[in-house]
Amino acid sequence: MKKKNLFQAVKKFINDTPKGETFTTKELIASVGNQEEPSSWKKWNNNPYYRTHTYKAYLRQTGFLSNVKYGVWEVKNHIPDFINLGTIEFLIGYKNYRNKYNGLTEQQIKDEIEEFNKKRNCICGEGTCCIDGETTQQFLGSIGMEDQMLRQLIMSQPIDEIKYLIEEREDLEKVRILDEIKKEKVMKFDLEKGKQGLVKYFEREFERFEMYSLEAIKECDDMDDVKSEVRSFNAFEEINFNLIRKIERASTLSLVLEALNDTVMEDDDETILSFFIEGLQ
Repeated sequence: MKKKNLFQAVKKFINDTPKGETFTTKELIASVGNQEEPSSWKKWNNNPYYRTHTYKAYLRQTGFLSNVKYGVWEVKNHIPDFINLGTIEFLIGYKNYRNKYNGLTEQQIKDEIEEFNKKRNCICGEGTCCIDGETTQQFLGSIGMEDQMLRQLIMSQPIDEIKYLIEEREDLEKVRILDEIKKEKVMKFDLEKGKQGLVKYFEREFERFEMYSLEAIKECDDMDDVKSEVRSFNAFEEINFNLIRKIERASTLSLVLEALNDTVMEDDDETILSFFIEGLQ
């Protein structure tokens, strides 16, 4: 069976999530990960869902998502049907297309997105006069029906969906506990030491991948396979080089965390902090 377009799968997942609701990176990958094409450098970088992470970052940059916490994302806007990967790259500025994409300027695209979300989030479908979700929730609370409605909604959902929600709640609890530990324990924070540790970690990852690529090239049957492996290696080398440079240039922990977005460490606060704080190693 032919795989669907990965970006379209990510788009559907986000549009199926109500505006203002959150999802975890794990939930996204569980839903669309089977659409990600495998490659050797993804495997050896321990980042098999690199493209999924990339599209998630694109949608954050264009205002469809916000990063609430590491690994937790909020849907800020839904994505209209006419939006494709080319539209997103145009909005980010990766592609110019003579200042228009499919006949629309950047501002016209943004206006279409705004109008689409007004209508989508309005019960009457006109985007002008009806009660929104927040007002409905306040009304249910005022008549004592909020808990009953919540129970009915939970009982009507597939069991797998409920399991995902429980996992998300557990992930948020882990982050809360880690925040409390950081506040209560006396720890020594060392930014430069942490940066050096991360750089060494990613340098070792590169050495591992380099050895793997050389072995893979030796086993290639023809020049096309060799060229494919070389392209994969060059792509990984560029990504790894840029990542290390970002870490080295970072002047704050916040900038280091930003550099680690869309890497295998993105969801692992404790591992990241262990490079910077004595007592978490």
